[in-house]
Amino acid sequence: MPSTRHTYELLNRLERVLDRGCAEITDRELRRWYGQERVGVTVWRDIYERWMELHPDPEAEASILTAGTGYGYIFMRGDGLITNKTHWVELRDRARLSASDRIRLAEEANAEFVGGIGSALEPGAEV
Repeated sequence: MPSTRHTYELLNRLERVLDRGCAEITDRELRRWYGQERVGVTVWRDIYERWMELHPDPEAEASILTAGTGYGYIFMRGDGLITNKTHWVELRDRARLSASDRIRLAEEANAEFVGGIGSALEPGAEV
């Protein structure tokens, strides 16, 4: 797991994908943030889980595409786009998550989303 400082930087980049549609992270940054010699499945799973937490609609399949650039990765909103898996790859595919893992993460994100809405309501209000 990245340190707190690096976690904030990662979240800033993922929020940039939400706000602007794309962001880049170098391979060197990912390796430094995660303290790894190479960017592997563990890193991709953590990034995917963080993306699912940030996505404004946890019920929807939160599509984010990634492409290796030789020095790092470009992350792009993929809602409605199709990938041939040659250049652009779904983040969930890099993370090698099973369908049941994706469902569990979406349910967890949805519970946090609904819980946040419920806590903002007045006592006794229905969600």
